Amino acid sequence: METGYIAVLSALLVVMAGCGIVTAKKKSEYSVPILRLIVSGIVAVVSYIFFLLSDSLTEAMVFDGLYFVCTDWMLLCMLGYVCRYADVRLHTPLFRILFTGYAITDTVSLLLNVRTGHMFRLEPAVHAGMGLTYWSAEFMPLHYWHLGFCYVLAAAAFAILVWKLARTSRIYRKMYYYTIVPFITVLAVNAVCYSLDYPLDLSLFFYAVLAICICYGSLYAAPKGLLEGMLSHVVADFSNGIVCYDFKERCIYANARACEMFGVEEGDKYSRLEQYYRDWKQQNHGGNEDYAQWEEEHEADGSLRSLRMEYQRLKDDKNAVMGVFFKLTDMTDEVRRFREEQYLATHDRLTGLYNREYFFQKAEQILRRKPDVERFMICTNIKNFKLVNDLFGEETGDRVLVDQAAMLKFSNYEDCIQGRIGADRFAMLIAKEHFNADLAEKSTGRLQYLINDSNYKIHIVLGVYKIEDPGEAPQVMYDKASMAIESVQGDYQKNVVFYDTGMLNRLLHEKAVVGEFDSAISGGQFQMYLQPLVGADGKARGGEALARWIHPAQGLILPVNFISVAEKTGLIIKLDEYMWEQAAGRLKKWKDLGRQDLSISVNISAKDFYYTDLYRKFTGLVEKYGISPANLKLEITETVLMADLEMHMAVLTSLQEYGFQIEIDDFGSGYSSLNMLKDIKADILKIDMLFLKKTENEARSRVILNSIISMARQLGMSVIAEGVETGEQRDFLVEMGCEIFQGYYFSRPISVEKFENMYMVVQA
Repeated sequence: METGYIAVLSALLVVMAGCGIVTAKKKSEYSVPILRLIVSGIVAVVSYIFFLLSDSLTEAMVFDGLYFVCTDWMLLCMLGYVCRYADVRLHTPLFRILFTGYAITDTVSLLLNVRTGHMFRLEPAVHAGMGLTYWSAEFMPLHYWHLGFCYVLAAAAFAILVWKLARTSRIYRKMYYYTIVPFITVLAVNAVCYSLDYPLDLSLFFYAVLAICICYGSLYAAPKGLLEGMLSHVVADFSNGIVCYDFKERCIYANARACEMFGVEEGDKYSRLEQYYRDWKQQNHGGNEDYAQWEEEHEADGSLRSLRMEYQRLKDDKNAVMGVFFKLTDMTDEVRRFREEQYLATHDRLTGLYNREYFFQKAEQILRRKPDVERFMICTNIKNFKLVNDLFGEETGDRVLVDQAAMLKFSNYEDCIQGRIGADRFAMLIAKEHFNADLAEKSTGRLQYLINDSNYKIHIVLGVYKIEDPGEAPQVMYDKASMAIESVQGDYQKNVVFYDTGMLNRLLHEKAVVGEFDSAISGGQFQMYLQPLVGADGKARGGEALARWIHPAQGLILPVNFISVAEKTGLIIKLDEYMWEQAAGRLKKWKDLGRQDLSISVNISAKDFYYTDLYRKFTGLVEKYGISPANLKLEITETVLMADLEMHMAVLTSLQEYGFQIEIDDFGSGYSSLNMLKDIKADILKIDMLFLKKTENEARSRVILNSIISMARQLGMSVIAEGVETGEQRDFLVEMGCEIFQGYYFSRPISVEKFENMYMVVQA
């Protein structure tokens, strides 16, 4: 066993000698203290080996004493190294004099011990448990001064290490662990061997371990660890991501920011980052350039990040490639803000479609790029959209616009673009082959139910212009498509209208009408015509007031040529008020002639309800002319009532209470609702004689007509049949109980003078 122990110690000597050589070559501030410590340790181990090999007592006393001497100097060197390594100012001149002086004294005393035996004595012995022959030491009292000095040195070194360990930063602690752990082990093993009087000092095994740890920790691991730790902390706090690779394409470092940007987990980050590098090299022809910069997007945590990537090679002083690193800058917020600004500059905020300027710009680009493709420019318009906001609120109006935009965006064909041109006006550029008029008709028809109101339906019209000249300005194309929409004012059956060249002439006509309208009103060019209302006995009961424009140059202009223009532009309000005034004035003349049995029916349009105080207007006319309100009958179509039944009925009820009679015109012409009659307390129901047109359902029509007349009478309403054209129709209606008629069978609309000549004189 002793021989094996000596062999192990010899091997450890080689290790310690190697550490000494490495330390001597290493240029470091710690090299000299470490070298002293290693040399003293080597001498101590050598002395102990010769002590174990000694056969004579004198040799054993010499080498054992020399081993104890080396212990003093090794611990003194250890303390000097610790003070230098921990940067503690304990190693002052006074300190060196005291401790060195005591060490010299103890050295002399131990060397003289060979002759005097005042420190320790040796004698051969056999270990009872191991059967090992060894030199047993008997320590004299003076020897314990040597032990005390050794433990003071060890305690001082240990205390300095512990104190420094407790006060230093976490990244610096590792450099002290390399020293303190093997040092404690050496002291502990040595103390155990002393206390148990063990025949071998096993602590020498750890001398080499201590030398290796101090050498490696002080000269290599600690500086490298400190550098890595500090760089890691610095880089970890970067707002940029850093990923480093060695020359074998292995990822050797990635800070937390880079992992976050790449969306990789801690466990698999290196494998995924290495795969990214390999893919990047393949896409960039091996990545042979020294520097590159680009931008790309990565998905991380369910969101897309925009990254600016920088690649750079790392080379040594001989221009050999050591590795590469990537620097990642998160540009997500900047890119998002830029895209938002760009989006807001080119898109409508509410609907997400292109705005007016960008739509026309994109349309021009498409038309210029592919001029041979046949295309349509389409314009959409919600009729009377202002009423939607007024009646149902702007929130509902916005929802209608968003839903209409969604309908347009569904057409996502190549080079098909949509835009919001303004308010409720939308536009779309689409290839002719992708546009289906029937499908568009159905789609716009479904949109009329966007508002859940049985009395109001949205009417959306598409104007379609087939592009003839791709070089024409898109704005002009849009105007032509818009012109097609304007051509169907008042027609609720059409949803898709194609532009034709005649529309321009009609537009010019409309502008001419608008331009002359005010002067025509003030100049009395509009005249009141009356279409007689005749009883079953052939006597006139009154007439319906109808406007005719007697133009000084063009002569008689029929209503079909100006009424729709007046309704579209709002001029109908002026015309209606003018006609009401004419009717009230004529009733005043008839009253003066004693003909209070005759009435005049005047029409009220939809816009009159919103822009005129009807109650104040009509009661004012009655008071102004001194006529009976029952003679000035107020006629309104059922389609107007349906727009806002509650509001309209409130106005009409107040007029009825004043004495006016309310007529419902055109009942049965297309939008009839029996449910409506439940809520409308009208006085007169005018039935459209379309029921009596010659059709295969004539018999059924007669049954329905008979039921309506019977129902009206039971509801307390008088019935006027309008559109009577033959005597046969009159006779049939008389049999059903109808008492008043209107139609060409009796008379077309005629001037007031002719009406008075035909009916008032005869009846007088």
